[in-house]
Amino acid sequence: MTPRSIYLFRHGQTDWNKEGRIQGHLDVPLNELGRFQAARLRPLFRHLEIQGVLSSDLSRAQESARLACEGLHLPVHLDSGLREVDLGKLQGLNAAEIEQTFGAEFSQTLRSRTLTDEELAFLSSEKTDVVVTRAFHALARFFESNHGASVHRLAVASHGGVIRRLLQHVLGTENLGSWITNGTVYPLEWTGSSSTPLRLQSSLPLPR
Repeated sequence: MTPRSIYLFRHGQTDWNKEGRIQGHLDVPLNELGRFQAARLRPLFRHLEIQGVLSSDLSRAQESARLACEGLHLPVHLDSGLREVDLGKLQGLNAAEIEQTFGAEFSQTLRSRTLTDEELAFLSSEKTDVVVTRAFHALARFFESNHGASVHRLAVASHGGVIRRLLQHVLGTENLGSWITNGTVYPLEWTGSSSTPLRLQSSLPLPR
């Protein structure tokens, strides 16, 4: 299978992002800054000649996909396999509420680094391998569908937790050194291989 270019990007900001409130599977809309962040991607996606658009089914990703790809005259295809990580008992809580509920030590650790599946198990949160697998299946479903079979440059709107776990899988490391920011694009290649279906592109082509 010829590798397909995937331009994976995180949705724009929501009010809950701004407040530091955990969203997970909860459906929270973009705010005005988030809409601006998504629309700012239009020149890049026009330059890349995007042929298809795929998105998480949560509204903040859907709207980001529509705004980022406006003018390309492409439908936005939805797949729940790309929705944010289910963070269980953390969903809906801000930093102060997390500290009050689970203690200062846990709250500080959560802010300072990415927690392992074992550390998050008591929250009934979704495991990393489950997230990566469902995201891979979402990409495979698109490329195997009638509307995706001929697409070689795909824009994909998803979420910080999903993107982080995919990059960790691709790079083989848990330490990425930075947060996944709203409206940031990560260039990947879909190979279709059962062993390594996704790999990192060397660089992101920018508009001239």
